[in-house]
Amino acid sequence: ITEMIRLFRNPSFVSLFFGATIFMTASGFLTSVNVHALRYYWNLAPEQMQLPTVAQPVGMMISVPLSIWLVRTVEKRTIMFVAIIGFAMTYSVLPFLKDLGGSGINPLIPLALVITGSLVFGAGSGFSFIASGSMVADATDEHDRLFGIRREGLFFAALVFGAKCALGLGGLLAGLGLQVIGFPSDPTSPAGAAQLSPEVTDRLGLLWGPGFALGILCAAPFFYAYKLDRAAHVRILHEIESRHGD
Repeated sequence: ITEMIRLFRNPSFVSLFFGATIFMTASGFLTSVNVHALRYYWNLAPEQMQLPTVAQPVGMMISVPLSIWLVRTVEKRTIMFVAIIGFAMTYSVLPFLKDLGGSGINPLIPLALVITGSLVFGAGSGFSFIASGSMVADATDEHDRLFGIRREGLFFAALVFGAKCALGLGGLLAGLGLQVIGFPSDPTSPAGAAQLSPEVTDRLGLLWGPGFALGILCAAPFFYAYKLDRAAHVRILHEIESRHGD
């Protein structure tokens, strides 16, 4: 209990914990809404449904090698900000591009837009996971300086626990959102299909795009509050080395 209390006395951990929890909640929200949005808002054919899923790990494979270089040259907090802004801008714009009439011109345009969103989501996730993991490692050094003891396992365990809870919370919020917009509980039934009016599917697009964007932006203030930059981390390491030397 004492060690858990100390975790939340560490300002860097508090920023990371709540920022990561909100980030993962928004991700869980998007994953849950995506199941319905691909079919009923983007009108993808059954054989096209897997392509966005495949695009996501492709985006991650592209971003992970770049992120390893970035965390050595750019402040990690900056990487998180860029990823969050990239998510928000992409998912806010994509539904409006569809509504401009592009989907009526060429049926492949909605697929291309969704794949673009999946690539951005995969790439942003790769950047975020590498940067946030490195931020946690720096925060454990700060914890050592503050309390004289290292707790890497406790840090990562608390963050993983928060992430797991957040994914479940994201699914819950997605379900509530679907109820609010009037999306049927069983859209494949005749009664459910009758409820899928253009207004309902438009609201589904807003839930999928701007709704997710708004949620992910809520994580930005917490990452902004993370003040442990590269220079501060170097000073912390010097203090720890000096203490051990004594």
